[in-house]
Amino acid sequence: AVKFDTIAAISTGPAPGPIGIVRLSGAEALMIARKVFKPASQTGDGLTPRCAVYGNVLDGTDSLDEALALFFPAPHSYTGEDVVELHCHGNPFLLEKVIGLALSQGARLAEPGEFTKRAFLNGRLDITQAEAVNEVIRARGDASLRAAMRQLEGGLRRQVEPLRERLLELRSRIEASLDFPEEVAEPQRISEAIGQILEKARQLASTYRTGRLLREGAKLVIAGKVNVGKSSLLNALLQQQRAIVSEMAGTTRDYIKEMMDLEGTPVVV
Repeated sequence: AVKFDTIAAISTGPAPGPIGIVRLSGAEALMIARKVFKPASQTGDGLTPRCAVYGNVLDGTDSLDEALALFFPAPHSYTGEDVVELHCHGNPFLLEKVIGLALSQGARLAEPGEFTKRAFLNGRLDITQAEAVNEVIRARGDASLRAAMRQLEGGLRRQVEPLRERLLELRSRIEASLDFPEEVAEPQRISEAIGQILEKARQLASTYRTGRLLREGAKLVIAGKVNVGKSSLLNALLQQQRAIVSEMAGTTRDYIKEMMDLEGTPVVV
């Protein structure tokens, strides 16, 4: 694994909630966690790998919050490094205080996407899986979520990797024929093999449009003459009163844009 400094960040959303998670990753993650978290049990060192440990986050000698700590030792963690997660109450002010404690003990504030970046650099994820993490987070429908999960599980890699291996094999045969002309590779067979690879690559590339629709959403425009029921249709599709409906013509004057889920596919109306 590549060696980096230790980073920390709030891994849950900015809105208040019952649970908020502060994540640390790096060689000093466990040491920092032991300085800011005290297990309720006094047996052992308190932080058993892959077990939730109950205790308190400490600001000096004062208890800042009751929390759970989870330790994932390298290389069996999301980033491939030592990772500690502190599961606190989801008060944004409280979580900022916990982050401040971690930074005061030597951690650095993580950059956006840096945990996933480290997972990629440490070989835990390939580039297609790293991209899929963002797609899973931003999925806006059942179909888009399923597509993102397939990519996160290596679906795209499993299709691309055989093509790459076949190309490397053909390249080695061609280079060998240049070094040893008496053992000339069969040009016709190599040409046919390259053609097959190109065809499979074209088939894979043709799925881009579908993937983009699932990711960004199809665009649907409701157009028509004045007072024919465009607003009523929009409300019916969204199943909510988004636009004013009136017998008077021209009551909808503002530009209206909403997202809806159409049988699992996100649609921008």
